[in-house]
Amino acid sequence: MLEELTILGRIYGDDNKMLVNNIEVIENRDIQCLSYVLSDSDVFLYTSYKVLKSHEDNGFVKCNKVSFNGKDKLIYDIEKYKLIKDIYTYFFFSKKIKI
Repeated sequence: MLEELTILGRIYGDDNKMLVNNIEVIENRDIQCLSYVLSDSDVFLYTSYKVLKSHEDNGFVKCNKVSFNGKDKLIYDIEKYKLIKDIYTYFFFSKKIKI
């Protein structure tokens, strides 16, 4: 959806803003969704978006595109996913290893 995902760095003073290929992207995250607001609609590739939407059943995170204050906003539904940091202890320390 973005031509490249080269993150150049966070914009000073704003934790949820970053530069991607010199385009300002605003990231918002909560328990249910992860969203990105694109400051330039020219970086959004509709054909790539449709291809990814057609593969949601094959492991891609469900994504929707909406208009937000005249800008493109991508919303990813992450409610059913868990962060690795939250399950790390369970995977690596839940079984005792015999030596």
